[in-house]
Amino acid sequence: MKRFLAPAVLGLACLFALWLAVLPAGVPGSLTRVLHVLGVFALMAIVNLGVGYLFGLLALRRQWSPFQSRLVGLPLFLCGAAGLVRTMEFRPDPWFFGLMAFSTLAGQMSRKVAYPEVGWLESDPPEHSEHRH
Repeated sequence: MKRFLAPAVLGLACLFALWLAVLPAGVPGSLTRVLHVLGVFALMAIVNLGVGYLFGLLALRRQWSPFQSRLVGLPLFLCGAAGLVRTMEFRPDPWFFGLMAFSTLAGQMSRKVAYPEVGWLESDPPEHSEHRH
């Protein structure tokens, strides 16, 4: 039973974040707007962690260095920034901002999956920092 508890809680958290994200946005400053933005941010954090996990598995297979594994978040950051700049003339979009804000999570998760011995806040080890082919 305990084995299924963590995935069940994670699934319920994802569903709750999705429910908050699809709520009508409401007027700025209202409670519905705040809940909508919180749901979007939680959902974008979960998406970035999932992308990081999948790219971590790819980094293991391709034998990327820890530095290359951390660069997974860069395309997500650039996509979020480009979308945010494009929509800025109308109004800031929390979806693009969330994608951009949590892009470093994808890189950290990718490096942690590929190199579990390296801590979350540690620098890249010198023996893995060279470019491998």
